[in-house]
Amino acid sequence: MFAASAAYFRLKNTFKAVILCIRSDLYFETLALIRMIIEQLAWIYKVHDYQGDFFKILPTKCINSLRNIFPHINEIYGKLSARTHINPENTIEYLTIYENNLGIRIKDKKQSINNTKILLHVYDYFCIIGEYIVRSYTNNYIYLKKDENDNYKINTSRPSNDFIKRHKDELDEIEKYLLEKIEKKPKVSP
Repeated sequence: MFAASAAYFRLKNTFKAVILCIRSDLYFETLALIRMIIEQLAWIYKVHDYQGDFFKILPTKCINSLRNIFPHINEIYGKLSARTHINPENTIEYLTIYENNLGIRIKDKKQSINNTKILLHVYDYFCIIGEYIVRSYTNNYIYLKKDENDNYKINTSRPSNDFIKRHKDELDEIEKYLLEKIEKKPKVSP
């Protein structure tokens, strides 16, 4: 439990790094950090009550264990992996041509807006996993609830999910506004 708690606590700094990358429009770095957060959450979930040598458990090999809580996590993780690995299919996203000169796009406001939405959902996962690993020590659940068979389920009325739902229209409106401003901005050379 100690190793899982320590890793969980350390993730707060990773979230701060993600926010810094989003504010700097560093979208590949943002996605890489978000992917790393998911790997760490998977590791935390797997080792929180593990009795063996948890140092031998690799975070990248724990993603499947999260499917018990988040059925679509493999798809999400796969998409993040595809986006963060530099490969020929992604080249078009970061190469630009302006006045016959080849440039490299390091920043992208549009993608940063999308990454902010992704981050909100990953923060929701963070809250759920945090409560799950301490579930034996509390009866006051916010992110989880017990069903009639005493199995833990995700509480659909959890604060992080309510925030995302409540502010979805506002987030979409902010995104629309920012995208319009970006489109009106004059192009500059890379």
